Order: sequence, then C-alpha cells, then structure tokens
Amino acid sequence: MNNSTIKIIQESILSVLGCVLVLLSTLPIVVSAGLFTPDEYKIHQEIKKAVVKITSNNRVGTGFVVKATQNKVYIITVAHTIEGDHHPVVNFLGNNEFKATVIHTEAADNPDKGLALLSLEGVPQNVSSLSLSEKSLLDFILDLERRDATISTYGFPQGGADWAYTELTYSGQKGRDLVFSGNIQEGNSGGPLIKKGKVIGIITARGPFVHATSALTIKDFLISFPSAFPDNTRPKTTGSSDNRDIQLLLKTCQTKFNADSIIIEHVGAALMCYGKVLEKEPNNAKALANVGKIWVRLLSIKALFE
Repeated sequence: MNNSTIKIIQESILSVLGCVLVLLSTLPIVVSAGLFTPDEYKIHQEIKKAVVKITSNNRVGTGFVVKATQNKVYIITVAHTIEGDHHPVVNFLGNNEFKATVIHTEAADNPDKGLALLSLEGVPQNVSSLSLSEKSLLDFILDLERRDATISTYGFPQGGADWAYTELTYSGQKGRDLVFSGNIQEGNSGGPLIKKGKVIGIITARGPFVHATSALTIKDFLISFPSAFPDNTRPKTTGSSDNRDIQLLLKTCQTKFNADSIIIEHVGAALMCYGKVLEKEPNNAKALANVGKIWVRLLSIKALFE
C-alpha cells in the first residue's frame, strides 16, 4: 500500500469521525435519572457542584451553596437536618469534606420546616453557588401553573445514589407551602428545587406529597444577615424621615399580615397597607415578599370553597 493510498484512507476515517462527532453532539446524553442534551448536562454538572451532603448526628440531609466568597462559603438547608449539631459535616462533589458552623436556625420558631444557614472557612475547588428565582411569588405561582419546564431536585435519598437527580410535578399550595409530587426520600430534605436553572424553593418535608418553602421566603431569611446578604433594595438614605415613615408603616403592615389569615378583612387590610409602602418605595423587598405571600393565602382561602 503506497503513501497516497494510506493518506486517502486516513482522510476518509477523519471525515467519518467528524460526522459521528457532529451527530453525537445533537443527541441527548444519558445519565442515571434520564436524558440530557449536552447543554443541559453542563448545567446539571454545575448544579451538582453547589449541592452538598450534610451529615449530622448520624442523619443525612441536603443543602446548597447560596454564596461563595474567596474564603467563605454559605450553605442553606432545613433546620431539622442539623438539629442539635453546631458543626455538621459537609461533603462537596468530589467528596471534599468540611466541618461547617451553624450561623442560625429557625428550629425554635418552626422545628419541622424552619431554615438553617451554615458557613465554612475555606472554599473547595470548583465550588459553585445557586441563584434564587427573581420572580415575585405571584409571577412564580403563575409560572408553576404553566408547567413549561421540568422541576427537579438533587440530593442524597436513603438507599439511593449521591447527588441523585429527581423530577417533581407541581401540585398546588397548602397554606404557605408549595406542594409537589415525586419520589422524595429521607435525605432529600434541604435540597433545592430547580426550574430553568434557578432555585424556586427548598424541600422541607416529605410524605405522600413533597412540601417546599419558596425562594421568596429563602430571600427573606437571608437578608436578615445583612453582613453576608445585603438587601440591595433598601434605600441608601437610611435615617431619612421618609425611610423612618416607611419602617413604621411596615411594622403596621406586619401586624395586619400576622392576623388570622382566614379572615378576608385582615388579608385585605394587609394588602392595602403594603400597597401604601410600595407607593412610597416600589422596590421594597419586604412589601413585595409579603404581597406574594398574601396571594398564596388568598389561593388557600379560595380552595376552601372549591
């Protein structure tokens, strides 16, 4: 076989390989939980870098990174996954193990579904963080109703694979909880609910149905730690008379908001009160958040009569 023949054969092989690679790039990639296109697979891998396994008092739960700086990582989970443990063990993708410190938990106020914030010094290699949905709760609920994209979670179900991918189906609301159906096991608590690459909630309870707290509530929780999570919607003129008026009005609104949610008059009074806040400050985070929660209350009241 002469050199020219060998060259023709080599060129033919390279041409065929090129066609195969082009074809493969258009096909979905198979993973344990289903099918991903190449772009979806990249997103899937990036999300896994932000999801962590939490071990505390021989219990396993899930959490996810909400912020990573040069020397510190902040992780959110649910309070019952780390109950009574001030330094739970956290495993990142690649089995990088760290001791975390509990900054705060809502266990005293809400032992079953309260949130918890952890931090750790030192940043694991290739760690990623997840972004919370920017939608107001009203837009968020409407978006869930459209069902135009997959809702999924990643976690550590008992008896299952680590960083297991599970798809869920939105079922509705129960009180302030978002409710989903799906195969969620012990170990998934604290896992993120992902839609279109954004966190829309966190799993707080499992059972016949999966209960979750919305991204809006997570934001409310995080901005109560301003040194780590500054609320960029707060006016810079703190101390001004306008801002003092708004703060006083917000306190009044909160009182109305905390009133018995079944009484329509109370719900309406709170809604009107927050409307006054938004007239003065259209981007006020607390007012926007609670207007969204009022919407969920109204949906719950409506469901009582259906």
